[in-house]
Amino acid sequence: MPARRASFALGGGPSPAHGRGGGFGEELAPSDLAAELPTLDGTTARVDCLVPSDDSWRLHLSVRPHFWRSVEGGERVAALGITAEDDLGGAYTHTLAGIRRDGGGEEAALEFRPRLDPRASRLTLRIRSRRREATVHIAAGGQRSSGASAR
Repeated sequence: MPARRASFALGGGPSPAHGRGGGFGEELAPSDLAAELPTLDGTTARVDCLVPSDDSWRLHLSVRPHFWRSVEGGERVAALGITAEDDLGGAYTHTLAGIRRDGGGEEAALEFRPRLDPRASRLTLRIRSRRREATVHIAAGGQRSSGASAR
């Protein structure tokens, strides 16, 4: 069975804060992103912020009930898989940079490499569970668009 999908768009294009017509040069804070995703196989997530650095970038997520889930044999695996690609075709890989409990859920920080391409104007995150997928589009500048649409 194919994954059910939902798509969200954030951002309105290049921001003067990023100079030279675009790029991901500054932190996109919770007030900029805060994209609440649909529930994916019992897990809800919110994209909180994106923090670029010289050689990588971090994505902060709030996940409920847990970032990890148990599978047969007691092994723990991430409840959600996440991939990232920019509008220039650049792909980014990630590792778990940290996780902490937060009331009824967890906050996770994922460190992606390489650094965000400064020429990119759009980043696409695909967040998937075993049977469902959500796509988040983030424009340089991080301004919110008109909202979310599901398909």
